[in-house]
Amino acid sequence: GIQRAQDITLHFDDVITEDRNQLKYTRATLNQRMNRLETFSDGADERLDSFDKKFDTLSDQFTRLSTSITDLDKQGIFTRGKIEKLLRELKKGAPGELVQKAEEEIEKLKAHDYLLFENDHRGTREEIKQKAIYYAQLLKGKKNVVDIGCGRGELLELFSANKTDAIGIDINDEMIEECKSRGLKAIAGSAIEYLENQPDGSLGGVTAIQVIEHLPTDSITTFFSLVFDKLEPGGIVAAETINPTALATFCGAFYLDMTHQKPIHPLALKFMLERIGYSEVHIAYRNPFPEDIRLIPFGYDETIEGMGADFIIEYNRNIEKLNNVLFTHSDYAVIGVK
Repeated sequence: GIQRAQDITLHFDDVITEDRNQLKYTRATLNQRMNRLETFSDGADERLDSFDKKFDTLSDQFTRLSTSITDLDKQGIFTRGKIEKLLRELKKGAPGELVQKAEEEIEKLKAHDYLLFENDHRGTREEIKQKAIYYAQLLKGKKNVVDIGCGRGELLELFSANKTDAIGIDINDEMIEECKSRGLKAIAGSAIEYLENQPDGSLGGVTAIQVIEHLPTDSITTFFSLVFDKLEPGGIVAAETINPTALATFCGAFYLDMTHQKPIHPLALKFMLERIGYSEVHIAYRNPFPEDIRLIPFGYDETIEGMGADFIIEYNRNIEKLNNVLFTHSDYAVIGVK
């Protein structure tokens, strides 16, 4: 019995010795890893400090560049003013041909200003293209499509991607140059004159995105009547404009652009197209206001001191009424088929 106890004791000693050695090995391994982590951490701190310095340098460079661009823009405005003044002086007493040339150059200056305005306030190309996808899909498969007031060519790009045969028309030479620089088919000129020169029943579709609000009422009627004559049977017209039934548009989009004539109620425009002879006339409300702009109702499960459930229900109804008057959709399109 004593021998057996001694054997068991020796066995436990061996096990303890083995475990102790394993623990020493594990501890040594952990110490090595800890040392590597500390070395990596020191290197990371150094790299982070270096990155911070580079970022500060880039930030300073960006600030200086922004200041330089602002100064350059101010110089450009000053120079533009001097050029326009000289052109107006040149017109006085000059021969007819020279007067016409001076007027053309003045119009080019104005066209460039409007292009800058569009770039600043209408949105990026990608934002506008995202909004225009609806029209590209609407006219997909149509031939001989005309985009009136094509601007910078966002919709023309989508037509091109869809293999839709389309041409853009705009009175702004700068916009047309922008389109051509992207390989898009576009010409400068009057939309009415261009349409008048097209054979009756020859167009598969006509789009006019943010155009008709620039026209007097009589010109709007003339435009849609002319488009009707030029469309082939089954041809589509789609015209988008600012939505005056969302009153918030008057705080921004409509009066921001001083070339806008007056707002056009969607029902009035729908009636106009129906009287001209279009069929399947309907209104598509476009570009809803973001949720973070809309007024926020109470949650029906909220408990508000001094306010009963009936008050909250009525309050929320009034909030919804205000949202429906102020913040629905910033734009709408009227769509008709010949």
